[in-house]
Amino acid sequence: MSYLSGWGRNKKFKGNCLSPTSINELREIVSTHKGKLIARGNGRAYGDAGISQGLTISMLNLNLIEEFNSKSGELIAQSGLLIDQVIKNYMSKGWFPFVVSGTKFITLGGAIAGDIHGKNHHKAGSFGDHVNWIELMDFNGKLIKCSKNSNAELFNWTLGGHGLTGIVTKCSISLKKISSSWISAETIINNNLQETLDSFEKYDEKEYSVAWLDSSATSKNTGRSILFVGEFAKPFQLEKKSLFKNSPMRFIKIYDFFPSFIINYRSFKALNFLYFYFHKIFKKKKLKPLDSFFFPLDNIDNWNKVYGSKGFFQIQFVMDEEKFKKALPKVLDLLKEHHSCSFVSVLKKFKSFRKDSLSFPKPGFTLSLDFKSDQRNQQLAQEIIQIISEHNGSFYLAKDSNLTPEIFLNTQSNLKEFISFLKQSDSINHFSSELSNRLKIS
Repeated sequence: MSYLSGWGRNKKFKGNCLSPTSINELREIVSTHKGKLIARGNGRAYGDAGISQGLTISMLNLNLIEEFNSKSGELIAQSGLLIDQVIKNYMSKGWFPFVVSGTKFITLGGAIAGDIHGKNHHKAGSFGDHVNWIELMDFNGKLIKCSKNSNAELFNWTLGGHGLTGIVTKCSISLKKISSSWISAETIINNNLQETLDSFEKYDEKEYSVAWLDSSATSKNTGRSILFVGEFAKPFQLEKKSLFKNSPMRFIKIYDFFPSFIINYRSFKALNFLYFYFHKIFKKKKLKPLDSFFFPLDNIDNWNKVYGSKGFFQIQFVMDEEKFKKALPKVLDLLKEHHSCSFVSVLKKFKSFRKDSLSFPKPGFTLSLDFKSDQRNQQLAQEIIQIISEHNGSFYLAKDSNLTPEIFLNTQSNLKEFISFLKQSDSINHFSSELSNRLKIS
């Protein structure tokens, strides 16, 4: 028996966790297990996805690269392979994943289960848009291959299905050709919400865009932000820099004894203020290393421990632009009322929607807010969730710790169809997580 938690460390569960080293060993575990189980990647989901108090199966040992086509960019690999390893192996050869999240320390299986999105959803969609096929193991230990053209329903529900359709054992994904490992980046300062939304529109042609939002700003500055845009630099832009630079090592490590009491409303408000004005004063166009642009928090080892032993939680929601403009000021007013603040407040624009899937992205804007896990912020979370629900927003399950079954049902338009598919395939009686139990999916 061991204790497992998500990246937020706000909930801990006791249960069995096994780590098979081969497909045959995995098949033996699955086919002989009498209760429900769930597969787990690298544990970077923030809440209780990928955790079962019955049996959790870690896929990290199943991480072999089986084939790479240097002409088409097709990569075939086992699901426990980290995005980090994909980048290390193929960046220097001029290849990079089409879609990456804010951390490279997630597995391919986790990227599929959460159908992750990145800073380029408005251009490239989500991770699932670049998956060619998936190999799943069902509850009998049988391997099933699915794609857009074969077993399509299973394929679609697996993208964003959080492991509830079966265990992803292998996949084929497409990588994109890049001309360097540098990002030609630009910083845009926005003094209020309307400027922020207008900037996303103005820089829509940029390949990548993401905004940091000052969650502590009020009055005429509500919604002010720093928009970071960029695209892979061309060789002629690099001057004397190496075409492909290796990823830097992480240089900061957070330990369990970090004094988390300094993480409070006043300190976060001060950090928000300083961060905004630092970039306002020193904004400029520049070349940034790939890791610095895509994965800034990965340079801080165990950054989740900053929040202390009780951990933190995140709320990430999406809604269309008009509703977002109405809902965001209400959310930020709530933060002020509760004397709470989020420093890691990330805003992105989505353009597409995946039907017949629990995939999170929908046309509009998505905002993520991080909070220290304490009683006051737990109450705040429920009030924020209520506002988002009233404005027809929906929530990202890979980050969730706070949704109730009732709210989830009201905000997830195709939940009933997903549950119907799980019942039809009998997966609902074999695969479940603490997330699916809490939300009454299985």
